[in-house]
Amino acid sequence: MIKFPKIFKNKNTTIHAHHRSYTPRVHWNILLKVFFILFICIVGATMYLFFLIQNNKAFQNKNSIPTTVSTVSVLDERLLKKVEDTFAERAHITETILQNPPSYTDPSL
Repeated sequence: MIKFPKIFKNKNTTIHAHHRSYTPRVHWNILLKVFFILFICIVGATMYLFFLIQNNKAFQNKNSIPTTVSTVSVLDERLLKKVEDTFAERAHITETILQNPPSYTDPSL
């Protein structure tokens, strides 16, 4: 029976001691440590992935069939000439407008 009064008597002191441990400074300290550890983990994972890519070990598909050299498709020369003519015509129209700008009459007069 002697132990019960000591437990209840120490309860008040432990509450105040526990309350003092949760100050904003402690919270910021915990947050900084968590984010620092997270930052170190991200940097480590990034460096590991970088070295895998440098050594051509990452993103390799070992089950794929080797691709053969594909044939180059031949362009339709008529369509290519048509596109070239269209761009030449646009360039000519732009030059004409820049050399002789159109004149407009002032509608307020």
